[in-house]
Amino acid sequence: IFCIAFTALNAQENVAVKRTWLLDTIAPAFSVTDVKGKTWDLQKLRGKTVVLNFWALSCGPCMYELPLLNALADSMAKDTSVVFLSFLIDSGQATTKFLKTRVVSYHTVINAGLLHQR
Repeated sequence: IFCIAFTALNAQENVAVKRTWLLDTIAPAFSVTDVKGKTWDLQKLRGKTVVLNFWALSCGPCMYELPLLNALADSMAKDTSVVFLSFLIDSGQATTKFLKTRVVSYHTVINAGLLHQR
């Protein structure tokens, strides 16, 4: 699994974004259910390329990358060896409204800020 993690230190100020490259790192096992009710178990995806995207509605760079990731996911939609999973940390009415009004071309798990408790 190839992973790039970005952490915004302070969105209000002009503070550099911290980048962490996790090359050849195995993601911890997880099982989650997306907004359409499909369960995703990382162990069952073994052998596939799994793109994990963690984001928030309040994240400007996340909103910028949304159409780019949509285009990438759409271009690879027929490739069953690649799975895109999106972990949205938000939940509630704003999240529901956003997901109803914006196209997200990949599988999305909401309330992912609590993922570590699952």
